[in-house]
Amino acid sequence: MHLLEREISPYTGANLCLGVFDSREAAEMAKARYRQTLASNDPWRDQAYHQVDLAADVRIVEIEVVGHPETELHLVSAYYEGFGQCVRRFVILHAQRDAADAHALALQEQESETEEMANDCEVETLVINRLLFPSPK
Repeated sequence: MHLLEREISPYTGANLCLGVFDSREAAEMAKARYRQTLASNDPWRDQAYHQVDLAADVRIVEIEVVGHPETELHLVSAYYEGFGQCVRRFVILHAQRDAADAHALALQEQESETEEMANDCEVETLVINRLLFPSPK
């Protein structure tokens, strides 16, 4: 599966999920539409310690899917905060909401010597092949 991500300065907020797409072509089309729509009026144009460049800040990443999705997927994200920064890591997609919730809970409770424990985890339900336009809160 292909996740469309918008990089945001960690001093301003966490990276954004702009949608999940079942083909690279669909993700590329969504990326082009997002960039074209926000080219002249980007609500994220002012970020701390980051020179905004839509061409570089919007990217397609591969992400693992567990299960067989129909029209929706459930994205598990982990948030790490410290020193005035908020970093969001897109972890995995689940076809079933209960599996995503369990994964998020296990991830939040996980303590490892090699990886920092997530401060928070979230599950977001996404419609496959739908472009999102999140705005600053």
